[in-house]
Amino acid sequence: MTWIYLSLVSALLVSLRHIYIKRFCHNVPAEILVFLTRLLGALVMSVYALKTPLTVKVAPSFAGVVSFTVVATAVATIAQIRVIQKNPLSKSVPYLTLIPLSMIPWSALLLGEMPSLIAAPGLIMACIGAYILNSAGAKSVLAPVLSIFRNRHSLYMLGAAVLLGATTTCDKIAIHRSSAFTYMFIWTCASVVVMALFCIRYDIGLLTGSLRNRHVIIQALLWVGGFSAQMVAVQHALGITSGTTYVKMLTLTNTLFSVLIGGPLLREKHLTRSIVAAILMIAGSTLVIAGSK
Repeated sequence: MTWIYLSLVSALLVSLRHIYIKRFCHNVPAEILVFLTRLLGALVMSVYALKTPLTVKVAPSFAGVVSFTVVATAVATIAQIRVIQKNPLSKSVPYLTLIPLSMIPWSALLLGEMPSLIAAPGLIMACIGAYILNSAGAKSVLAPVLSIFRNRHSLYMLGAAVLLGATTTCDKIAIHRSSAFTYMFIWTCASVVVMALFCIRYDIGLLTGSLRNRHVIIQALLWVGGFSAQMVAVQHALGITSGTTYVKMLTLTNTLFSVLIGGPLLREKHLTRSIVAAILMIAGSTLVIAGSK
């Protein structure tokens, strides 16, 4: 049962971080926000790493997975945060529930996992949810669909979902070749290096000023808590058939938390539509990953 509680805690912390970024960190460049978050995360984890042996079973493949996931996650996270900073939370975050859908081709290619027929209604439900999310003010039946592809912020979130679907699949491989903490710590340290490259173009004064910003520190701590809870949940669920899949199902609830808590708090419009869309997209994505073999 531990992995269930940890998955829900992770979902709640992720949603609180989204809300906090939207409310207090909307003026901090996304690259700097991610860099400082990873840096603080690496420092916090290093304390535990000094007392915990790091184990890697298959070093070459593990290194390849870490390299890919670090770069792909950096691009996806920057895009995701930029959209959250500039757009209503209830209109942007629900797109992240599409991550399991983008996991289908990656899981088939890398793990040989194929979806069953139960995934079909899940795909339909997720698409209907995305349709409803963009239906406000629509003048035709096709308008909500076209708006997704005409709005660059929607495309950013869809792109982020595709990349995160790939990295989520790779997470399974990396954890099986090491441990949850080993992967989490090495991945975070590598992310610091990569994100530092993204931040080269910014003035050092902006970096140090952001580091002294208490809101940046608080959202970073929320990330550390959410990420740690998810990785440990995966570790606890490794002995259960499809345990990693179940963890992913539960962490999807972060979208609903974000809309239910953040929507009223930030006084966003069309909340009922966003809540219905989020529920449909979560339910659809849950069916998709439940139907994976």
